[in-house]
Amino acid sequence: MTRVILTGAGSGIGRAAAHQLGRRDCQLVLVDRNADALRETAKKLPGRKPELEVVDLSSLAAVRGLVKRLHEQPVDVLINNAGVLRRAHELSEDGLELTFAINTVAPFLLTRLLWPNLVASGRGRVINVSSLAHRHGRIDLDDIAGLRRFRRYGAYSRSKLALLLLTRALARRAESLPLAINAVHPGLVGTKLGDGGIISQLLRLARPLLKTPGQGAESLVFLATDPAGEQHRGEYFVGTTPTRSHARGRDDETGERLFALLEELLTPWGPLPPLPPLPQTSK
Repeated sequence: MTRVILTGAGSGIGRAAAHQLGRRDCQLVLVDRNADALRETAKKLPGRKPELEVVDLSSLAAVRGLVKRLHEQPVDVLINNAGVLRRAHELSEDGLELTFAINTVAPFLLTRLLWPNLVASGRGRVINVSSLAHRHGRIDLDDIAGLRRFRRYGAYSRSKLALLLLTRALARRAESLPLAINAVHPGLVGTKLGDGGIISQLLRLARPLLKTPGQGAESLVFLATDPAGEQHRGEYFVGTTPTRSHARGRDDETGERLFALLEELLTPWGPLPPLPPLPQTSK
């Protein structure tokens, strides 16, 4: 039995992925901030009864609380699917820009805290949902918390670029371990992510060309369950195909600096599990 933690399971791609994974007899831990949405996902879920976790992923304490509840349990797959595209500049309770807190910091912290569980499974996988938007992102290493000037799409694309760079940094540290860490752009999917503003208007116009949530979820399920998924390390997928990301997404020097800054930022909230040293051959 494969035990899967899936964030953002209350709607869209997350809900569709939950149903596809349920049909594969996975034991699911479904995470979302909306309790009603989680119950709706679970209502008609095939397979085993899921565990439901109502968690606000913008809160570092809430993320740590989730991991504490899961600490003694095996984790085979972590799918960091939850994401937001905020209309206005808002800060989390920890003083981080909300888009960055949810889209980047939460998946990074979950991966770091669950690292021992994932390694102990002997077949661990982490799937980070990035986006084609990473090509428009800009990393400001002097302002990783996102406290300066806010632009909606700029904050979103930066958060997805950062997650892609951190995926590669974590994968380098898992090089000798039974742990496959990859990022995926599931395609342009008709979800509620862009509700409000010009982005929603553009999505409505493009709706006939968009994937359904079920089609978008297929890439997450492939990386979570297909035997070929464990053969890929630190890669960027578009759908189910490994693809060369934009050059910004392959800037490992910036990725390593971002990794170090995030580790430093998160340490005051509690210890992080040790990681293997960075392989000498990595650049």
